[in-house]
Amino acid sequence: MKTIDVGRTLAIIANFGEIAGIVLLAIEVRQNQQTLEEGNTMNLIAIGNIAQEHFSHFRNLLLENDELFSIWQRGLMDEELSGLDDAKFEELCSEQVFRMATTLRIFSRIGDDFDRTGAAFVVQRNINQSRRYAECWERVKPALLGRDNINFVEMVDGGTE
Repeated sequence: MKTIDVGRTLAIIANFGEIAGIVLLAIEVRQNQQTLEEGNTMNLIAIGNIAQEHFSHFRNLLLENDELFSIWQRGLMDEELSGLDDAKFEELCSEQVFRMATTLRIFSRIGDDFDRTGAAFVVQRNINQSRRYAECWERVKPALLGRDNINFVEMVDGGTE
């Protein structure tokens, strides 16, 4: 009889041990989930910072170089440019378009609730403002279509006159 009582007692203790193990496992899973959520938040912040760097790099490039700033402004106003200045404007235009497309692609990883129209609006505004920029856009656009930027192209083309 005592052997049966000891066996039952051991079975009850083992059951309590299993229940305690399940509770500890649930606590560990919850902690891991919180750690993953915190890591995801940090990744989203990093993505936002990278996108902001792409968005502002071009502006800083122009502000730090008076010659490039002048070429950019004259090109946007469709003023006459020398052959070399015209080539520089073309490169600046391409650089800006690719940076705006990259910015939108990076921001799109943050989620659907994030406003991603700013990059497309910048390009739309320049297309509507400058014939030369519009020509640049048409030359650059085919390269964007093959680089997961279809949404960017559609957003830009959908807002130009």
